Amino acid sequence: MTDTSPSLRQALDAALDAATGKDEGAAGTIEASSGGIQVKADIADVDRLGVVIDRVEVTTDSGNIEQRAARLVKQVRPDGQRLRAIEVDNRLGGGMLRTSPLKTNGGRFYEIDLNETGGVLTRHRKDAEGQRHAEQFTMTREGLGRLVEDIGKALED
Repeated sequence: MTDTSPSLRQALDAALDAATGKDEGAAGTIEASSGGIQVKADIADVDRLGVVIDRVEVTTDSGNIEQRAARLVKQVRPDGQRLRAIEVDNRLGGGMLRTSPLKTNGGRFYEIDLNETGGVLTRHRKDAEGQRHAEQFTMTREGLGRLVEDIGKALED
């Protein structure tokens, strides 16, 4: 029997299409799933090429946080940037991964907040005083699809 379910990238793209309808610039929360991986994204804007994102949550079945963190660090590159494990502890039920706040990128960095069932990707900006501010980020639909698939694969045990 052949699996005819859409890939996660296809399911995400269909959810983005449904959010836009006939009007570009739709905002809200979209959801997609495929093969045991669920995605929930809070979007501020979407059109036929790209999306402005507040946060992306990717969930799967429960798993070992330390192993998942190691795979995420090895396999996932938001905007081509390497993730680092800031804190990861199975006993505490969570972890934090971040890219470096690049001065050349205005002090912006990505963060993945891990828990037993998945993680939430957000972007932040570090100001001159060292304060962190949550920030929206823009990606092409294709780039978002690749990133979500990479995170989903890394979360699978």
